[in-house]
Amino acid sequence: MVLRVTQGFSPVGEWGPQLLACDVTAVVDWRNLDTGQAGSVSRFVPAGQRSTPAIILAETGAGRVQLTVRTDRPNLPASTEVVVP
Repeated sequence: MVLRVTQGFSPVGEWGPQLLACDVTAVVDWRNLDTGQAGSVSRFVPAGQRSTPAIILAETGAGRVQLTVRTDRPNLPASTEVVVP
């Protein structure tokens, strides 16, 4: 599975000023709900990396995968479920 992670927040869209950006390590915790495999991958994302998303690779295998994305800074983790072909 390939995840694209972008840095910062712009209330007026991608061409507006970037707010709340800081150097972080993005962490993706995953669990394949079909095979039971689980893991975690991380990638450092510098604050200035706005135009090019960070790419995070997770070897989840095929099936239904539950993902939680968080950082090493204070944050609100985001969770979702996807199907990997």
